[in-house]
Order: sequence, then structure tokens, then C-alpha cells
Amino acid sequence: MFAFENITLSDDGSELSATCVVAAEQPFFAGHFPGTPIMPAVAQLQMIEALLHTRSGWQVHVRGGSAIKFLHRIVPGSKLDIRLAHRYPDAIRFTLEQDARVVTKGTLQAAGVAVG
Repeated sequence: MFAFENITLSDDGSELSATCVVAAEQPFFAGHFPGTPIMPAVAQLQMIEALLHTRSGWQVHVRGGSAIKFLHRIVPGSKLDIRLAHRYPDAIRFTLEQDARVVTKGTLQAAGVAVG
């Protein structure tokens, strides 16, 4: 569903970053919203979870979120820089940026988090 590029895991394994172009053909754009498509919040969170399961090596099950801010719209064709930081036993901080501007940020609560 999401095509990640430039995936990088920090030397200590606590930070993960990648880029992703949000394809206009994504099915969630069809109904959200006709004529002015924007990426739904749930799709943004699914993208983050997909990246976690793709390459982080973290044993993660996302069970919630807090202080999540959706600051700007993400439209078809947007190129996003995704940054994830595992600095706490049960939390992962994240930012989604487009053209060096934060569009979404927050913290995901995770169960069973282990680095390695």
C-alpha cells in the first residue's frame, strides 16, 4: 500500500526515518473528500505502523496515541519525510514532514516494544 524509500535506522536503533510519496491512486482518496482529496488521519497512522513493521526491527504493537496533531493537509502526490524515535519503553514519537514543514506529529503508545 505504501512505498517507502531511503529507509534509515540510526546506529543505536532508536530512530527510524524514510520517505514516502503518497500515490494519488490510494483508495482512501476516493471518498475523502470528492473534489478535494486529502489523506485521512487513520491512513497516516497506518502508514507509520507499516513502516514500523517493514524495517525497524522493533517488536511493536501500536495500541493508541496521544498529543497527535494534524497540522496541514496531505494531498495526492505528497512526498513525506517520516521520522520515528523510540526513546521511552512504551512510546514512539513521530513526525511527518512535507517540504521541511511538519504536517503531523505525536506519540504512539506501544505494547511489547523492544529495540533490536
